[in-house]
Amino acid sequence: MNLKGWEYEYESLPYWKNHKEIFCTDEIFEAPHPVDMACVIYSIAEVSMLNYLGFCAILSQKSQPVLQLSIVGMNFSPYAFFSSDGNYLFLKAMHRKRSAFILILDLVKKTYAVEPFASSTLDYTINELSSDEFEILFSEAALKSNPNREYWNHKKIVLPQKRWHPWSDLEAGGELNWV
Repeated sequence: MNLKGWEYEYESLPYWKNHKEIFCTDEIFEAPHPVDMACVIYSIAEVSMLNYLGFCAILSQKSQPVLQLSIVGMNFSPYAFFSSDGNYLFLKAMHRKRSAFILILDLVKKTYAVEPFASSTLDYTINELSSDEFEILFSEAALKSNPNREYWNHKKIVLPQKRWHPWSDLEAGGELNWV
């Protein structure tokens, strides 16, 4: 199967079989050049009214894709943000029905960190302030519809202040390291 030029045996991914049981979609997000990686959010289904979640796979080498990471112990919204150099990936996730958070993947060091994020909207973006500092930005419409989002608007994500954990923790599907 081919998603935006990434030819891979997606059927081998865990829970891909959901496509046969319920209506699902898939999205692929490519890291900026020169990083040769992509994030696949797959088996995306509506889990509650207008709330779509799927699973995550990280692939490398577009010419002959290789699975780098498969995360099925949590669910992901079908949106992804890369840093301008492609080294970091930001994903909105939910783990075992806890509140939403942002999962930050370091694609070079193969580590992850967690940023608390309690907003249910997808009407936000991650703005890069420097190579190791980012901020959450909401649209004006999202802020008007829920003034409580102002707390998260312009919230800084400073990567050196994060506690980083190995990808193997995510692959094992064990308890997520929240700190």
